[in-house]
Amino acid sequence: MRKRMNALAENTLWCIAAFILLSIFALNVFYHTTISYDAAEKITIHGFGAAGILILLLAGLLVLLLQRFSESLKHLNQHWLFLLFSLVYCAFAAYLIANSNTALRADAGTVYHIAQEFRQGNYDAFAQGGYMSVYPHQLGLMMFDLLISFLALTPVLNFSVNLLMVLGINFFCWKISKELSGDRMVHFLTLLLSFAFFPQLFFIMFVYGQIPGLFFLCMGFYFTLRFARTSSWASCLGVLLCISMAVLLRKNNLIGGIAITLYLLLQWIDRKNDRQLMAAVMAVICMIVPGKLLQGYVEEKTHSDLNGGCPAVLWIAMGTDIENEVRGPGWYNKFSYNTFADTGFQQEPAAELGKEKLCENMHKIIQNPKEAFSFFYRKVISTWCDPLYQSIWSGPMQVADQTTYTPLLLSLYGDGKAEDFADMCAKFVSLLLYAGICAFLFWGGRKERGWELMFLYMIGGVLFHLFWETKSQYVYPYVFCLIPLAASGLHRLMQLAGKRLKKREGSMLS
Repeated sequence: MRKRMNALAENTLWCIAAFILLSIFALNVFYHTTISYDAAEKITIHGFGAAGILILLLAGLLVLLLQRFSESLKHLNQHWLFLLFSLVYCAFAAYLIANSNTALRADAGTVYHIAQEFRQGNYDAFAQGGYMSVYPHQLGLMMFDLLISFLALTPVLNFSVNLLMVLGINFFCWKISKELSGDRMVHFLTLLLSFAFFPQLFFIMFVYGQIPGLFFLCMGFYFTLRFARTSSWASCLGVLLCISMAVLLRKNNLIGGIAITLYLLLQWIDRKNDRQLMAAVMAVICMIVPGKLLQGYVEEKTHSDLNGGCPAVLWIAMGTDIENEVRGPGWYNKFSYNTFADTGFQQEPAAELGKEKLCENMHKIIQNPKEAFSFFYRKVISTWCDPLYQSIWSGPMQVADQTTYTPLLLSLYGDGKAEDFADMCAKFVSLLLYAGICAFLFWGGRKERGWELMFLYMIGGVLFHLFWETKSQYVYPYVFCLIPLAASGLHRLMQLAGKRLKKREGSMLS
């Protein structure tokens, strides 16, 4: 009975993941999303079919080139390779930080300054209608900024910590590939893809918890796969600590925590190991309790009530409003905040208004199916077809008094030729990654260990942002975490190419 349940769950998961990933791959081939480099954050969707196919052909040539030198590449010292790539990242990061001012903007800047006010005993942001009262989910990020500020009171330190955590993310991505596969070529390709995914490097200038949260989540994924293999309590403890930190720093990481929990439950059904069930239960506790403890501490310290906050239904109402085209379909349009403010920041009345708006949205969707399909279709494209994931947009922006001082950076952050070049390079990496995923799906990927965890995380991210308020910067972690599977798929393509070339050589000789 358990084996049947496990097989049914795995087959269902594989089919859903295949549909989602093949769809996103096709959309990335034929569409390309760009975001205006100003505060308006306007979305433009471009047709990209011919260029997309050309990039796929170039990706195919790269696969052939890698296959030709695969024996040499396989035996490279990967520790030294990781160090070399890390030094390149550090050099560019030093150049970027040294030639940009340290001004922060939007929510990242607001939370950073609230952390300094909290340190000085100023708790105005926690009063009713204050920023933290409206967005209490930012408490973990505030405490993280506060802890860093004890070392040095400058955003440069935050940028530097982000850089170290980016290197840590790439390191654990590499370690995850070792848990998933025993092939050294897969490990090499994982290293190559993780460092080639350069939008993540640009995100070091975005002090918003995205990178620290992903760092702990990737570490959590590694310990989860290790725990599934060894059932060691040390690995289980690593899972629980990492989930706690990831969710504290960014609530969206609940999706990763849920993926870990479901994966552990699948392992329990398959192996009848009660440790897996206990770990799944403790994982749920660790996603909830630390946040409650932190909230209780801050409430006592600031004499405030943070149980309110902007109701979740307002974000869903904003994300499913088929008339919401202010920035892009389903993107932020201030509806959640304005509605909450109109009720005097009262949670229950605001939630009621959100439910009414959601019902109105559902009625419009039913009455206008073509418009609704167009809305969600373009929402998916706007979210998942931006290869830069707003990483450059999130950095120093001239219109927000965030200055850069060199011609290269002015072009990069000013929508110039450097930005165009980065955009095309990122598109190449993105399509290469998705091509690897599709190869993984079609050629024996199910034989690998742990694919369920990565697919659960990706499916959760797609479904969440289909209905929630969306931005392309929010979804880069889901794509990045597919890299070990993409590396395995690219290796399979290389093997197929190698067999074809040997057959041709054999037929020519005969």
